[in-house]
Amino acid sequence: NRYPWGPTWVACLRLAFGLADGPCGSGAARPDLVGMRPAGATPEGVFDLAGNVSEWALGPEGRVFIRGGSFRDIAANRFRTWSPLAHSGQATGDVGFRCVYPR
Repeated sequence: NRYPWGPTWVACLRLAFGLADGPCGSGAARPDLVGMRPAGATPEGVFDLAGNVSEWALGPEGRVFIRGGSFRDIAANRFRTWSPLAHSGQATGDVGFRCVYPR
């Protein structure tokens, strides 16, 4: 899929993006609470894989990338599933990580 929820276009209904100053703008200084946009869940029911905060990911050769875009981003191409961005490793207020464990 192009986006975590499927092939359809990005919308404020599906993910928290452009909250600070953009298409879904509300002057926000921080991300939404997790799960506030159920229309953006994956078919398996995972919330916020795009938008809200970008997520650290380990790429080829141990390089660090970020994926998923954040509440500060306004460009829709940041939210595509195949668009990792190189990251400096410096802390920012819109990059986090996801803990995953087997059930």
